[in-house]
Amino acid sequence: MKNFIFATFLLFSTITIGQEINTKGVVMDAATKSPVPGATIIATNNSFTKGAITDFDGNFELVTPEGTTIKVSFIGYKEYTFIANNSNEVTVLLEEESEALDEVVLIGYGSQSKKNITGAVSIVGAAEINDLQPQKIEQALQGTIAGVNVST
Repeated sequence: MKNFIFATFLLFSTITIGQEINTKGVVMDAATKSPVPGATIIATNNSFTKGAITDFDGNFELVTPEGTTIKVSFIGYKEYTFIANNSNEVTVLLEEESEALDEVVLIGYGSQSKKNITGAVSIVGAAEINDLQPQKIEQALQGTIAGVNVST
């Protein structure tokens, strides 16, 4: 009988110490109140790290111990941090970051910002190459873009 009472006491004490709560929420833009799909949610505690991503409607769900620190972030927005508690529904309003991203142009071997390009940029599309039906790639590029000389 003593062993049964002791085992029951141990069972209830571990349940009260390790209570996990279900944190649900929605992540929205603070200015427009529109949902932010793809925002990253990271829950950290002394013993674990858990993550999630918001769905198309900005909704997320995490099961964490009470008192866990939860950080919500998305590119172009300030990071939002809160502590998980007994409230089941959380509305996170992300504010835009004051430093805006500059325009970037992707090139074949890297990337540069648009203001650093010193030459002209032209495109030869697949439709143009199909219309020419070239035997070699040099023939496809020759004469399609003004100022480009192609030699073999």
